[in-house]
Order: sequence, then structure tokens, then C-alpha cells
Amino acid sequence: MKSKKLFIASLDTRNFMFEAFSQTSAEAARADLLEGLKIHGREYRLPANWYEQFLTSDGFVERFVEIGRAYRDRELLIAK
Repeated sequence: MKSKKLFIASLDTRNFMFEAFSQTSAEAARADLLEGLKIHGREYRLPANWYEQFLTSDGFVERFVEIGRAYRDRELLIAK
């Protein structure tokens, strides 16, 4: 049975943690995250491209998790 995946794009900044999720692809999660960052920027009256400096930082992460599996510290737990 093929496992289902949940793709996650996240960004940690000094003041906030942002996350977006997609069942289809990492690209879709990233696009949703970018849209959320634009909304946040408008709410806080930030420059239109305020988030671009973070997209290549260690705080920006794209990953996936398998639905129905257990994780510890973002690592899949595998029985030995």
C-alpha cells in the first residue's frame, strides 16, 4: 500500500513561525506559504518582498511526512 504524504513548507523568523501544508506537492505547499507571507506582510505593513531574505536561510524548510506514521523530532520512527 502506498503511503499518503503531507508536504510542509515552513519558515521560522525571530518573531513568528509560518507553515503551509499540501496533499499534492512541495511546490503547492511553498506557493501557499508564499501567499501567507504576503498576507502577513500586508497586515504588518511590511515591504512587498520582506520575506525574500528568509527563503534561502536555515529557517525555511520544505519537507514531507507520511500520514499514519510516527515521528520524533521530525524524524520518522522505524522499528528495528
